[in-house]
Amino acid sequence: MPAAKKRWLLIDRDLRRAAAVLSGLMLAGMFLETLGLGLVVPALALLMQQDPVAKYPAMASWLGHLGNPTREQLAIFGMFFLVGVYAVKALFLAFLAWRQSWFVGRLQASLGQRLFAGYLKQPYTFHLQRNSAQLIRNTIHQLSSFAATFQQELMLLTEALVTGHASRRRIAWCDRCGEHARIGAQEITFVLRR
Repeated sequence: MPAAKKRWLLIDRDLRRAAAVLSGLMLAGMFLETLGLGLVVPALALLMQQDPVAKYPAMASWLGHLGNPTREQLAIFGMFFLVGVYAVKALFLAFLAWRQSWFVGRLQASLGQRLFAGYLKQPYTFHLQRNSAQLIRNTIHQLSSFAATFQQELMLLTEALVTGHASRRRIAWCDRCGEHARIGAQEITFVLRR
């Protein structure tokens, strides 16, 4: 079974819905990033050209609706618009980062609760043979590693969506992260199935 499917099966139903919402938010962030980058060239063209209407006749009707502003007024309006788009993008990406952290925290709490419940349901001899401090330490360490890897994969996925591709180094790094997450998921699944 692929590691991604194992990770998906570890997530409970409420968090799966939150993951779907998070995916939609990541796509919206990708759109805002693309919009922000796509507006830079027209903004520079607006600043560089002396008479933009002569080069782009379709702008004449739009400029008529704006009251035929001068070149300076048009440049100021264009820069304010660009700054506004970048401000909205920055606020949305800050919200997206907070939402990703919230999701990973909830995932870690959910898995931790299920793991500890699994430990508590073990027979008495299981606890006689193991030191409870080591069980708690191992659980916390595995969950922290799993959550950190999951969050790094979310950030990598967000970056890959924005750039449209990932370099070979990033793909190799993601494979290593996936391998660590796969091992952690196997250990967590092993304990939960007991």
